[in-house]
Amino acid sequence: MQRSAAGPGKTRDIAILCAAAVACGATAWAGLPAALTGALGAAALVWAIYLIRRRHIAAERLERVPVPITPQFSDLHRVAETSDDLLLVFAPSGPIASANNAAGEFFGAGGIGLVGRSIEDLLPQPEIVEIYESARSGQRRECEVAITGRDSRRVFRVLGAPIAGNGGNRVMLRLRDVTDFQSALRLGGDFVASVSHELRTPLASIKAALETLETSVHDDPAMTHKLLEMIGTNADRLEALTADVLRLSQLESSGQAPELSDVDVQPSLESIGVLLDPLFSERELRLEIDVSPQIATIATDPRLFELIFKNLLENAGKFAFENTAIRIVGRPGPLPSTSIWKVIDKGVGIPIHHQTRIFDRFYQVDGARAGTSKRRGTGLGLAIVQNAVRALRGTIRVDSVWQQGTTMIVELPIGSVVTPPSRPSFPEVASS
Repeated sequence: MQRSAAGPGKTRDIAILCAAAVACGATAWAGLPAALTGALGAAALVWAIYLIRRRHIAAERLERVPVPITPQFSDLHRVAETSDDLLLVFAPSGPIASANNAAGEFFGAGGIGLVGRSIEDLLPQPEIVEIYESARSGQRRECEVAITGRDSRRVFRVLGAPIAGNGGNRVMLRLRDVTDFQSALRLGGDFVASVSHELRTPLASIKAALETLETSVHDDPAMTHKLLEMIGTNADRLEALTADVLRLSQLESSGQAPELSDVDVQPSLESIGVLLDPLFSERELRLEIDVSPQIATIATDPRLFELIFKNLLENAGKFAFENTAIRIVGRPGPLPSTSIWKVIDKGVGIPIHHQTRIFDRFYQVDGARAGTSKRRGTGLGLAIVQNAVRALRGTIRVDSVWQQGTTMIVELPIGSVVTPPSRPSFPEVASS
C-alpha cells in the first residue's frame, strides 16, 4: 500500500498548529492574562488530538479497502464472484481484505460486511485457525469442519494457502461445501449396514436348521420336513432380498431417461393380477380394475409401470382383510398430461404416526399391521415403487386409516417427454 504525499489539508493543519503555538507565546510575552494563554494552549491541544484521531481512522479505513483489481486479474475476479466456493482473502496484518459473493451470502453480511473482520471473529473453529496460521507461515493445508452460517449448518472442505507479497504473506481460505457428499457416504454406509442385518437373519436360520439336521434329527420325518421347509423359506427370502437390492440399486444409480412406449393399461394390469394370483387366491382377494377411457392407453415406460403396480398390489394383498376386493382406479389428472392412480384395499391400514416413515428403507410396520413371517417382505417394496415413480417424474403419497384400509395415490405423466432423472442426494425410499 503506497503512502500519499502531503496535500493542502495537511499543510493547513500544520499552519493552524503553528499559529496556535505562536499565539500562546505572544500572549505570554505580552503579559496578557494567563487565562487567555491557557485557553489558546488548550485549543491547540484539542485540535492536535482531533487531527491524530482523524489520521488514525483514515489509515484504518484505508487498510480495509480491498486491493484494486487490475485488468489482467479481472477474469479471475469474475470467476471468484460466480464460484459456489466461499473465498476469503486476509491481509498480511490479519483482517479480511476481500470476500466473494458466496461467502457474503453464507455468513449473511455481504462481501463488504466481512471486510475488516478477523479470523477469530468469523471462523473461531480451532482447525480453521490452525490452517490460517499455517498459511501465514507459508504452509498449505486442508481440513473438513462443520460451520453454522446464517440459516444452515454445513460441512466444508477448508483449504488455506499463502499468497506471497511485498508486505508479507496474505492468506486465502477456500471453503468448499461437501455436505451432500458426506450425507451420501453416510446413507450408503447405513444402507450397507441395513442390508447386512437383513441378510444375517435368514442365513442364521438356515445355518441353525442345517446343524440340527446333521446332529439331532435322525429318524423323525416330521421334524426333518419342518427343518427343510424352514431352509426353503429362508432361501426364498434371501433370493427376494437380493433381487430387490439389485433392482433398487439400478433405479437409484440410473441416469437414463425411461423408454417410453404406448401401454394398454387394462391388459397390463390384468397380467400383473395373474402373477399375483397365488397370493390373492390363498387370501380370497379379488382384483377390480377401473380405468377411465381417456387413459386406456398411455405413453410410459412399460417396465417401470409394471414394477410400480406389482409392488403396490402385492403390498395390498398382504394386508387386506380376507375375502375383500383390491381396486385399481385410474383417472385423468388435473393437467392434460397427467394421470392419477389409486390402489385401494380394505385392511388393517397404517397408524398415522407410522405413515411418515413408510418411505424409509427397510422400515416395516410389523406390529401395527400384524405382519406374519409368511407375509413379511424384504422391506424394500415401497422403496422400489418410489424410485420408479421418481424416474417417471411422478409423485406418490399414502392415505390410510387404521383398521379400515389404505390407499396409495400415484400421479404420473402420460405421453410427455420424460427427461433423465437426477440421482437423489438423500434417497427417501422404503417399504411398509
